[in-house]
Amino acid sequence: MPFSFKIEKPTDVKTTFQNLKAKVEKGKGKLVGDDASGTISVSGVDGTYQVLDSHIEVTIVRNRIALFSNAVIERVVRNIFKQASV
Repeated sequence: MPFSFKIEKPTDVKTTFQNLKAKVEKGKGKLVGDDASGTISVSGVDGTYQVLDSHIEVTIVRNRIALFSNAVIERVVRNIFKQASV
């Protein structure tokens, strides 16, 4: 079942998404999109993101690893975005 959460919008969205894409691909994941919207797939978890005026809306659409709760996935995704933020 899909679930969504909001992430604070970074100051430099374009550079943040360049950093995010490099980080995801280094970890054998996939990010397709740009600094406005796209899809992300990492370690069995697939989702979408959309950059809005005040935040980034992330929706996890599939979790192929049932061991991880939604709260754990959200925490990991937030951390990845935070590390990539500029």
